[in-house]
Amino acid sequence: MRALIDADSIVHKAWYVVENQPLTDSEKIAEGLEVIASMEMSMFNEAEDELETCFDGFEYFFTTCTKNFRNDLVNDYKATRKEKNPLLYVLLREYMESVQGDIHYSDTKEADDLIPEIIKLYGLKPTEYCIFRIDKDLAQIEGFHFNYYKNKEGNYKGLSYIGKREAFKNFCKLILIGDSSDNIKGAKGVGDKTSDKLLKDKTAFGMWREVVKAYLKEEAGKERLKKNIQLMRLY
Repeated sequence: MRALIDADSIVHKAWYVVENQPLTDSEKIAEGLEVIASMEMSMFNEAEDELETCFDGFEYFFTTCTKNFRNDLVNDYKATRKEKNPLLYVLLREYMESVQGDIHYSDTKEADDLIPEIIKLYGLKPTEYCIFRIDKDLAQIEGFHFNYYKNKEGNYKGLSYIGKREAFKNFCKLILIGDSSDNIKGAKGVGDKTSDKLLKDKTAFGMWREVVKAYLKEEAGKERLKKNIQLMRLY
């Protein structure tokens, strides 16, 4: 089984731990790498215990693109996000040089785009990989997922299996509610609770019909729907 790791989130979490510590820049990078190593060991061990298998390959995915195709679709894509600290890039580069696995990045695509591409390229079945992530966008991909977000008690959200229907439902929900962190607006007046109500107990066709109906209620909704599919679909 292969481990497919959204490494951007790991690097960001490590930087969050060390950025305000009274350390020199080089000490922050060294401490950050230790945080990453500890985090990886704990989440890989927990996932292997629950899956009752060992990973035989590790694929790391990074977003390093300077010509993101989504910027051509939305001028203010991710405009609400804070500018990254330059040392974060140093930590990312150091991490890329230190990991024991295959590295994937692109000048035009994000890590989220590359993960389903590698799944297709390698011909992996949903039971032959586990996606390590926090990003909800990746929940539209069928297969094993390990969410390494930690709760107040310090426990990971952990392992789950997302089936084909649930993956499509997650995609429909993303389209309905949008993604404020990426500055992508969803259907007008549709939030988290409303989207759950619209998609509940529906077939795949029924769920998509609700998505289309929600967008067609607004002016130029059809065009916005097409654009949001381009922005948010990963497979």
